[in-house]
Amino acid sequence: MIGYAYLFRNGDLYNIGCAQNFELIKKQLKPDEVIAVLKAEDVEKIREKLHNRYGDVRLPKSDYFRLNEVQKEECLRYLLASGGSHDFKPFFRGPILVVTFLIAWVGISALLIKLFFQPIFDRFI
Repeated sequence: MIGYAYLFRNGDLYNIGCAQNFELIKKQLKPDEVIAVLKAEDVEKIREKLHNRYGDVRLPKSDYFRLNEVQKEECLRYLLASGGSHDFKPFFRGPILVVTFLIAWVGISALLIKLFFQPIFDRFI
């Protein structure tokens, strides 16, 4: 069955886990940052391999780890090499996106009116 393997960051802890419903687990765990997500059929094996690899920094009986920067990058590379995707944050979000869109829309509309419609109206006046 297809599932998701993920690497989340919460504070100074990292969560390496897997789930069938990624959006639900993201909503439940409320991570500070989604570092990587992998959609695959063998996510249990991937999770087990990563848990074994970083077992020395694992918090007992949990999916949380105290990874250093090198270990985090290794884990990220492993997930990406397995076919995952790096979760990126867009530059424009929320109100900045709306304002940027409106400014661009007004600017392009004004340019179109000036270059294409104004010469047509000038012929009739």
